[in-house]
Amino acid sequence: MQVLEHEDVLAAASDVCGELDCLVALAKGAMMYKLRPPQMTTANVVEIKEGRHPLQELVVPSFIANDCLLAGGSGAKHRGTPSGGDSPPSMTVLTGPNHSGKSVYLKQVALIVYMAHIGSYVPADRAIIGLTDKLLTRMATRESVSRDESAFAIDLRQAAFSINFATRRSLVLIDEFGKGTNATDGAALLAALLDHFVTLDNERRPKVLAATHFHEIFENELMDTPPQLAFASMDVHLDLEASAENQVTFLYRLTPGRSTSSYGSRCAEMNGVDEAVVRRSEALILIMSRNEDLEAACSKLSEEETVKLREAERTARLFLQWDMEIPPRPRGGLGSAQEPRIRDMLRQALGDDTSSPG
Repeated sequence: MQVLEHEDVLAAASDVCGELDCLVALAKGAMMYKLRPPQMTTANVVEIKEGRHPLQELVVPSFIANDCLLAGGSGAKHRGTPSGGDSPPSMTVLTGPNHSGKSVYLKQVALIVYMAHIGSYVPADRAIIGLTDKLLTRMATRESVSRDESAFAIDLRQAAFSINFATRRSLVLIDEFGKGTNATDGAALLAALLDHFVTLDNERRPKVLAATHFHEIFENELMDTPPQLAFASMDVHLDLEASAENQVTFLYRLTPGRSTSSYGSRCAEMNGVDEAVVRRSEALILIMSRNEDLEAACSKLSEEETVKLREAERTARLFLQWDMEIPPRPRGGLGSAQEPRIRDMLRQALGDDTSSPG
């Protein structure tokens, strides 16, 4: 009872101690991991110089820092914009191969924005962070046997939530949306989703970072490319004369413009996929890039397959021409005299010329 009499004081003291513990932890983390103070602003922008992922950089020998510049609706210009007053994009679409760092880049931008809003220093040389009301993501698909939904349905639900609740102060992250269904439907859905966000009026347009392998969206002009849409890619170095494991070198550096390839077959070879499978995939990629009839091309037989088919046809014709009638075995005998002859005929049909039919 004596303790309960001081419940309010103890609770207040506990809250103060908890807040102090958090501040000490944030200060210690800032010193240990070389974090810098962000500049918070009412301008609707995210400007990051040499940003890093606070966890990923702890598990790699060397982390490549990257910049980010986005401006949502009614926040396109502010004093900190290095472009001299020009309007930064509200959406940046990232392309590039797997393993190149696209997902890490999306997550590091979100983490920097979040850390700035909780009063923490951030892993960047400089950061100007506009007030953000929501971090909306279509990134990780969490499946469970307890949920009566497919992986693609979960992705669609995440996308729908972003559409319904995004404001001009929101940051939307989209990573590989549309990959859970066939390529045509997936590309169309992603193009429509991106077009929805980038064409909203200036009072509702959020800041969007998206990563995709659907290059056909832009190569086939499935959506417009307004000034508020920018493209970037994660740079790679390609050396076709090197060994398979050294042909693609990931540089993890964000560069302006779109990537021309996802280097899927190279990534497959680097991760242990059989060489024959990789060669076949590259042949199919070449056929599709030429807009050739894929079905007709795949129905053609290789020279080796043609030879095998001819041999099988010859064997079948010989087999059908033979008189296979065998006299019944005599009771107590050792078998028909025809049996050795038939065995010789079968050996000949199968390509064994050591014996001939008698």
